[in-house]
Amino acid sequence: LTPSRLAQSWDTELVRSLSSLAVGNSDSNLFVTPSPKISLDPYKESLSEDTYLSAMMGKAFMQGVIEGGATPCVDGYYLTDSEADALDLSVDKASLNELVIKPFMLLSEEIDKGGAVTSCAQLKGEYKDINSTIVSECKFLGNGLAMCAPDSADEVLASVNMGKTVLKGSAAALEAAYERYLYLVKSIEDESATPEELDKAYEEGSAISEEMLDNALDRAIDVAVRIGQTDKEAASDDLTERKNIIADTYVLLKNDNNILPVKKKEKVAIIGHMATLGDAEGISFASRLVDSMDIEYIGSLKGYDMGSVRNSENMQEVKELTEKADKVLVFLGFKAGANKQNGFKLPAAQLNLLNVLRPFKEKVICILDAPNTVDTSFDEFACGLMLAHVGAGQCPSALASVLMGELSPSGKLTMAYYDDADGYFGELKKYKKFGKSKVGPFLGYRYYDSSELSVKYPFGFGKSYTEFKYSGISVKGSTVSFTLRNTGAYDCAEISQIYIGKRNSSAIRPKKELVAFVKTELKAGESRTVTVNDIDLKIFNISDGRWITEDGDYDVYVGASVSDIRLTGVMHLKGETVSSYGGKKSDYLQSDSNIVSDKFTLEAGVNKMKKFWKLKLLAIISIIGAVGLGVYSFLNDKLTDPMMLGGMGGLAVIAFVLLIVDIVRKRAYKKEIIRKENDYAKQFSEGAEEKEFDSINDLFVEEFDNEERASE
Repeated sequence: LTPSRLAQSWDTELVRSLSSLAVGNSDSNLFVTPSPKISLDPYKESLSEDTYLSAMMGKAFMQGVIEGGATPCVDGYYLTDSEADALDLSVDKASLNELVIKPFMLLSEEIDKGGAVTSCAQLKGEYKDINSTIVSECKFLGNGLAMCAPDSADEVLASVNMGKTVLKGSAAALEAAYERYLYLVKSIEDESATPEELDKAYEEGSAISEEMLDNALDRAIDVAVRIGQTDKEAASDDLTERKNIIADTYVLLKNDNNILPVKKKEKVAIIGHMATLGDAEGISFASRLVDSMDIEYIGSLKGYDMGSVRNSENMQEVKELTEKADKVLVFLGFKAGANKQNGFKLPAAQLNLLNVLRPFKEKVICILDAPNTVDTSFDEFACGLMLAHVGAGQCPSALASVLMGELSPSGKLTMAYYDDADGYFGELKKYKKFGKSKVGPFLGYRYYDSSELSVKYPFGFGKSYTEFKYSGISVKGSTVSFTLRNTGAYDCAEISQIYIGKRNSSAIRPKKELVAFVKTELKAGESRTVTVNDIDLKIFNISDGRWITEDGDYDVYVGASVSDIRLTGVMHLKGETVSSYGGKKSDYLQSDSNIVSDKFTLEAGVNKMKKFWKLKLLAIISIIGAVGLGVYSFLNDKLTDPMMLGGMGGLAVIAFVLLIVDIVRKRAYKKEIIRKENDYAKQFSEGAEEKEFDSINDLFVEEFDNEERASE
């Protein structure tokens, strides 16, 4: 099981125990543990899209290594270019701390006993020196080791020259760099090179001196001595528990018509190349699976080729086998990184297989094995969908237990699964690229939940074979408690999630943020009071760089996922005033900005229109003045007085000119809005046909397909 799959159990005790077990069965003394950094690049495998969940899982991995008698070094305290691309175009210090630095800060105690993997790599654009910046500003490393894991020989040498401890290196590269150093030293003596050239070579990593090598060796020896001081004992491994452990990571996403669990003696067929591949003993996953199921197995077919994106196989045989079956298990997925080139959709051959099975939808159960987010629009072809690892060992037995209902799935999503995931992430990228919105803290569920967008399978989602009832919430200080009852017929664990949302915050904050979760095992009919104490609500204060609790009221949400809230309450906390970040949520959320919402907050335009009213006001004052002079002249028999006539005429002309100027400026402003909207639409739609509008009203009518809303 990979770290990301283990994270789907939301079970920190399980992760800690397995981590300790791995250490006890290894000869190593230094372990690089998974990065707690949230999913910035959706194509990369990560623990979660939430900072708190990622941190708690990362902490459990490190604690397990420490308990196993070894030294943990947490990976990922750096950014890559692809991760920086997910953030704002310019560095947002508050969001950088909340999204990138905070998960590591929550691991400070464990990092102090071990270390963190950093990087000296320079990035593109505004983030060029971000890696050196976050390391230099790191306040939680304590006595921990700061190590580098460079990707190239040049980076290795540059890291060594900067005084870093490097986790991996190249003897050949060091020898070549030392030879380069000797050559430059001799050239300087011969006056064919300058000391500046040698300094540049140090910086680039193309030369290394004896002193630098000696210092690097001293650091390596210090690390070796430190990690060699721990005592390790071989861990005991209870194999009977492995099946339950694996089953805890399964996430049931769809179970229409209660297609699962499979009933005893049902006719079951298996389709999918990944299930027909043989293990080390030459036995397929499908064979081992059916050996553990009380069913009538009627056969398996390849259906597609894992080595080919578009090669479908045995389609006629697939139809014939499916017609005979009561249930069909279809195994789908791809290897880590495979969807970087092909997007988030399943390979075409697998989608074609599902399309062939469309007429048999009521029989189809999809088993999806993928390391990160997948476009789940394919689920329309099936009644059942479950995330499960298709591996060796106890994996077939674990899956059989869940499919047959001996165990209930209890895992939850650590990141959302979308329909048209490529379109969703592509649109967000366009919004940022064209300046339509900023990113800030709104990544993952923070964006779609705050925008009130519907997501097919949101963060924290996961079904089971039973139902849970939440009741009786109590909020006292920073403590939240509630009652949880298993109202179904299966024993199962429920992962209850607690989110908070700050009312009237001075900072830019999401609608909800996960602050706690509890996994509770309940037998059928059992109930229990769940209590969470000392919830930490600190955020980064941009004015002084401190982490503080903001004073005021917080909405408390308790539920089964970020979108399935069962209980709500209010938390009142005494704290400090957070510095205003400036800006507003409409800068970040499309749902709060521009003409996307019914509020039509075209604020720049509104301000200009207010200036136009000043012209009208002056014109009205001039007309009133002219009329006043006329009345005065009439009452005092001065209608023929040249001065009175001149005054009335002058005021009338001024009023006329002001009204004409008002009309001209309004028309010019409207034309400018139309021109800008058309220019933007042309740019944003990447080549879409430009369309001219005669008026703002016409543009709004076309935008909303409704004349009444347009007039509003």
